[in-house]
Amino acid sequence: MPRPTRAHGRPDTEVIPTDWAASHRPVAEKTMRAATVELRHPGTTQAWDPGAEQMVDVPRAPYWTGTARVQMLATRDQVNVVVGDVEYVAQYRIVVPAAVAPTPADLCTVTVVDDAVLAGRTLTVGLVATGSLIWERDVYAALVS
Repeated sequence: MPRPTRAHGRPDTEVIPTDWAASHRPVAEKTMRAATVELRHPGTTQAWDPGAEQMVDVPRAPYWTGTARVQMLATRDQVNVVVGDVEYVAQYRIVVPAAVAPTPADLCTVTVVDDAVLAGRTLTVGLVATGSLIWERDVYAALVS
């Protein structure tokens, strides 16, 4: 009988172990040290302002704050003309831990980053990558200026 090659594997051995993605997640999270971001749902809530003596709109509180990787995608910026105003849209990829579950239209504020131009900017989530065997969550967002 010919010797099994690497392609055959061992009998009764799973090609991908059941804990494969879970075992990689802590390693992937250690690479998310370049920025700190806050994720929150869009919209506002009402809060009392004692100085103005009235209710005022305040942004919703973040549902997740943590470290992430933020990269501008190497695509060409999109230019939109909206009611005579020119808008520039840049696409970003934000990588957060797999347990975080943002949704499209959520807001992502970059609070700490070594890029002074990006610090404090708020991006709008457009797409959240999902699937099996993932160990990090890719979030695609747009920065409109």
